[in-house]
Amino acid sequence: MSEPIRQLDPIRAARVLTMLNEFLADELKQPGSTLPKYVRLENALIRAIEVGVMIEGDKLPSETELTSISTFSLGTVQKALRSLTDSGHLMRRAGVGTIVQMKTQSMRRPLHSRYSKQGGPFLPVFPKLINRESVKEQGPWTSALGSDASIIRLDRRIDIGREIVALSSFYVDAAKFPFFRDRPIDELHSENFKILLHSETGRKVRRLDHKITFSKALPEVSGHIGVEQDSQILRIKLTAWDQSNFPLYYQVFHIPPNELDLTIECLV
Repeated sequence: MSEPIRQLDPIRAARVLTMLNEFLADELKQPGSTLPKYVRLENALIRAIEVGVMIEGDKLPSETELTSISTFSLGTVQKALRSLTDSGHLMRRAGVGTIVQMKTQSMRRPLHSRYSKQGGPFLPVFPKLINRESVKEQGPWTSALGSDASIIRLDRRIDIGREIVALSSFYVDAAKFPFFRDRPIDELHSENFKILLHSETGRKVRRLDHKITFSKALPEVSGHIGVEQDSQILRIKLTAWDQSNFPLYYQVFHIPPNELDLTIECLV
């Protein structure tokens, strides 16, 4: 996509700085928040995008300017910007800076977990693949997929209708399904993994076994979903099986407290 002309306009850039200064002064003064500072700043910047203080193509103020107008440390500002870049709200361009972008890639036909507001339409789901790595340690994924499996884990940060952010950890045998290991990350962000499995192998998910618990948010989870460490969150663990009763993958969803309706399909 070509670079929007307005991000080079110094008048627009000055206006964004002024509006964001006023907006953050009001948004961040809310008392009683126990969230980490970088999460508060991240949420405030998302809100600024949602209400139009910043729009697609706008260039953010520099990290130094954001440090000044937010009164947070440089490290806090950098952590918030990294998280927003991971979630797709922002993008970094060499020689230009940090740019607001609209997240238009929703997951294709998200058939498993769907969210709505009090019986309303299902909210769009915007995933972002943030990690892909081999898993050597034993865990419930070992019992699900087998001790001889060459397991990889794909972590996706999932923005649900700009209401909440969840984290999904997807475990799969890379020896049997190498496209999860070899396919470029940019092609996996919004991919529906069940559909990908079916299209690549002909295997279709026929059964999903769920375990739903409340648990404490671990440090590697809490920052991604915007809660404090050890906060109570919802955790959904599932194993997917095909028509031959062969285990296809193991998955864990980490979901922050929210007031959305959650619909889960056990049969696909």
